[in-house]
Amino acid sequence: MAKGFPVNSYTVKILGRAVSAGNILWLTHSGSGIQFNTVAKAVAITLAGDETAVPDEQVKGEESRARYAVLLDGKVIASGLMKSREQRIIVFGEKFVRQAKVSVIKLSESRRSFLGIKNIITDDGSFVTPEVRQDLSIEFIGDSITCGYGVEAKSADEPFSTLTENVCKSYAWLCAKQLNADASFVCYSSYGVVSGWTESGAKDEVRILPKVYEQVAFCDNSKILKGKPWNFNAANSDIVVINLGTNDFSYTRDQSSLTHEFYEAYLGFIGSVREKNPNAHIVCCLGIMQEGDSLFDEVVNAVNFYMKDSKDRKIYTYHFNPVPESEGAAIGNHPSALTHARCAGELASFIKTQVLKIS
Repeated sequence: MAKGFPVNSYTVKILGRAVSAGNILWLTHSGSGIQFNTVAKAVAITLAGDETAVPDEQVKGEESRARYAVLLDGKVIASGLMKSREQRIIVFGEKFVRQAKVSVIKLSESRRSFLGIKNIITDDGSFVTPEVRQDLSIEFIGDSITCGYGVEAKSADEPFSTLTENVCKSYAWLCAKQLNADASFVCYSSYGVVSGWTESGAKDEVRILPKVYEQVAFCDNSKILKGKPWNFNAANSDIVVINLGTNDFSYTRDQSSLTHEFYEAYLGFIGSVREKNPNAHIVCCLGIMQEGDSLFDEVVNAVNFYMKDSKDRKIYTYHFNPVPESEGAAIGNHPSALTHARCAGELASFIKTQVLKIS
């Protein structure tokens, strides 16, 4: 006999910016998800799709659908794109009762699509409980690099698809794993602080991350959670990592007046992040891709001014080492899996020694 469990904080550990609407928990940003423990003979999970799961003429299809992974005791047992409004994933079915840890992770970014979880189904008499939270919590704010954009592509020349985007191979996810931390993500491809990515050099005032930071998430193709504010009190991050500036460089291009405009916008964003995270350590970094690397000087200047003006001593800067050609590249010269792994180790070491003061 089947037994259904709702998906909420009483039954699962909720990862990242995931919120309920109706009877569905919607996973929004990269890395959002759930984790739970169970003692059961069988477990299934019912997923729900947003507008991209049933593409029409107004919505891009295959390349924008939400990508997910289901893990059983740490191993991926199902992965794919959400292609229907509802889909049931069989996690396991056994003859005898077993203990198991189950995770559902949204691998792709919120700008493209959301992924819902409707319920957890087990055999009668079994139960589910939330996985224990880690002692450390980190929020990563970034762009396509943080999303793991194109990291699983076979060629750097491939067109983008959520099928090749995997946050679990990004420097941010791997860094959090090395630090035994829970991670939350706010990352959007092509977004910047003063301008989104622009090929023409004209300022893109739409794809500005500070404009959407206080929302749960923004999605080009879904209205499910449009404009819904995020509850920062519930998040309570210990560390916030900001990795922005790469897309801004397509606008600033080392022009002094535009570079100063970036500085002013970045300075303002530090203040916004501090207001919403009053007790967190803030790490401001840049440098994984060559584009925007020169803006790191302005990041340092903004942090130094903010620290002097506010007497805030819990803010740090970190510059990623340049990417060697030997590490290869993902789509559009984004960092490869090798680069992400190296940068994860470097950032984790910095946070451990300079922020947490662990020798």
